[in-house]
Amino acid sequence: MSKLSTYLSPIITLVIIFIIWEFLVNLFSIETYILPAPSDIMHSLSNNLSELLLATLNTLKITLTAFFIATIVAIGLAVIFSLSKLLEVSLYPITVIFQVTPVVAIAPLIIIWVGLDNVETAILILSVIVAFFPVLANTNLGFRSVDKNLRELFLINRASKWQTLTKLNLPFAIPYI
Repeated sequence: MSKLSTYLSPIITLVIIFIIWEFLVNLFSIETYILPAPSDIMHSLSNNLSELLLATLNTLKITLTAFFIATIVAIGLAVIFSLSKLLEVSLYPITVIFQVTPVVAIAPLIIIWVGLDNVETAILILSVIVAFFPVLANTNLGFRSVDKNLRELFLINRASKWQTLTKLNLPFAIPYI
């Protein structure tokens, strides 16, 4: 298979799918609110481009902010878990309970707490919740996956908890994070 066909095949397939889609929507007279034709979507896109770009930038801002907050908090909590087994055993099950709770179930509560005037804040909080658990679980897994021989080497050399954290655990956990 040539390089050109590797790039052209998916594009041609997508064009064929759009043509069939357009044809079927027009053939069966499907209402736009049920299934818009590709031409309707492109028309709407061109008419509302500035509003869609503004909404995209707003979504990107919330997403990046939420991911940053979730990453900082989750890594901090994973560090605390790595330093204290008692805290990990005590708090990790609670975090798992929050993880398996559907966001749809807590979204109304958060909207009520922050107020209907602050829906963007509620979306940010919900996004932080969604992003928090995978980062915490992976960071915690990274800390647990440190080679036991390396950990023993640090103990033999009387490394402090801080040295073990910064020179062994964090560098080892970075691929997991």
